[in-house]
Amino acid sequence: MREETLEMVTNGLSPAEISRRREVTLNTTLGYVDQMIAKGLLHRSDVLLTIPPEQRRKPRTPEEREVVRRYGQIQHLLGELYEDLRFVEVELHRLLRGALVRHFGPEESKWWHQGIPENVRKSCVSRRKGNEDPTDPYNYTDLIDIREIIGKKWSLLSGSLPKDWASDRKDLMANLLRLNTIRRMVMHPVRGSIPTEEVFAEPWRPRPLI
Repeated sequence: MREETLEMVTNGLSPAEISRRREVTLNTTLGYVDQMIAKGLLHRSDVLLTIPPEQRRKPRTPEEREVVRRYGQIQHLLGELYEDLRFVEVELHRLLRGALVRHFGPEESKWWHQGIPENVRKSCVSRRKGNEDPTDPYNYTDLIDIREIIGKKWSLLSGSLPKDWASDRKDLMANLLRLNTIRRMVMHPVRGSIPTEEVFAEPWRPRPLI
C-alpha cells in the first residue's frame, strides 16, 4: 500500500484521488504519504503539486484545503529545496574529485593542478584566504566552478556522472546555471527573490537518491 501510494503521488495523483481509487480515508493516505516523506522518498512539494495551481491558491474542497495546509508551508518547502541543492552540490563535488584523482593521481601536483582549470584554482585559493579555519582549496569550489570543471574536462568526467546528468552536456550546463540562480534565492532571502512553484517541479531535483 505504501509503495503504491508513493507511485501514485509520483505519477501526479492527488491524495484525494488516491483515496478514492484505494477506497480508504484521506487520513489513511496522508499517513502513508507522511511516512514516505519521513523516509526521504517524497518531497512535500511533490504532494502539493498534485493539486492544480488554481486550487492551490484557492482550495475548493476540504481535501484540497488539508493538502495545502499540510504540505504548502513555505518554510518546509524551502527547507526541502535547500537539502536538494546541498545534495546536488556535495554529490557533484565528490564525484568530480574522485574521477580526477583516479585519472591524474592523488598528489596535489597531479589531480589539482592538471584536473582543475587555473582560474578555478586561483578563485578557490583566494576564497580560502579569508577563512579562519582553512581547509583543502578544492572545498571552496562553488556551482559555477563545478560547471567550468565539467565543461573543460567533459570527456574525462562525463562517465563518472549519473546517467541522467551525463546524457546531455548542453542541458547539464544550463541546469547548473539555473541551480546557481536558485541557490542564491535560497541562501540570500533578504534580496527579495522567492523561488516560484515551478522550481519545485524541475527535473534536476534528486529522486530519492542518485
